[in-house]
Amino acid sequence: MRQMPGITTGVSSVIGHRRRIIDFASEVERRDFPLIATPSSGDCVAMAQSILEATRSIGVMASVQPIYHRVAVSLAETGAHLHELSGGRFRLGIGVSHALSHQVYHVQPGRPLEDCRAYVAQMRAAVERTGPQAPIIMAALKDRMFDLAVEIADGVFPSRACRLHLAKQVARIPADRRAAGFFVGNAIPTVIDADPEVALHVMRQSQVFYMGLPNYRNYWRSVGYVEEMDAVEAALSSGEHDRIPALLSENWLRNVTLFGTPSTVREGVEAYFDIGVLPVLSPVLRDASPSAHYESVLALYD
Repeated sequence: MRQMPGITTGVSSVIGHRRRIIDFASEVERRDFPLIATPSSGDCVAMAQSILEATRSIGVMASVQPIYHRVAVSLAETGAHLHELSGGRFRLGIGVSHALSHQVYHVQPGRPLEDCRAYVAQMRAAVERTGPQAPIIMAALKDRMFDLAVEIADGVFPSRACRLHLAKQVARIPADRRAAGFFVGNAIPTVIDADPEVALHVMRQSQVFYMGLPNYRNYWRSVGYVEEMDAVEAALSSGEHDRIPALLSENWLRNVTLFGTPSTVREGVEAYFDIGVLPVLSPVLRDASPSAHYESVLALYD
């Protein structure tokens, strides 16, 4: 039986296009993909609920609900509600998120490791009030947060993780935790095109936003991409944002994203399965045809 990746909805809420996202999720289910994830932009939990109501068998994950945006017990109640009514198809992703998200919600983050530990403890402690809870999946990139997820959560779900470093992290997970069903996924920006040079160009352009987020740059620096991050930070400091795509090396791109022809992307998907990770493809939208790339990802396993 062939292994298939998960897919993200790209965004959780696009004004005027929410129904299109639900229809897309139904098509993902029809084609037998195992999981669809709703990223944290917008209300990821509300979108996950709508997808659960429109589908019957596919796993659905909210990934991720920022912990500073919702009270822990309230989120546990919502997760338990969706867990029960979906017959266990729902996974609840939580995480710290990033500075731009905190600004939108006017919240002040604290100490990420301590706050995540306390937040999960509060959720777990509410079980008599909530009943059986949804599996808690923690967003994590760096080692300390990854190890905390292994300790206290039911799974871990980084985004844009370096595959080579992720393999080392996965290798540290105790065998009994994996045997008990501990989930490991990774959200991966994906561009598919018959012309690999076009795919490379589109991918480079698409990552400029994330290069502006210090938490991502710090992570990529910590796993060895010092030269690339130094160059990006110099371009950001000088206001030369248009130079950033050219500063992203193919080595960085091939370890953090998936791009190229369908066969090249499928090979990349298999590389994640080989290290014990469910790859969750995040289609990169193109201005000319926002739906075209979703269709190319769906067609990978026709």
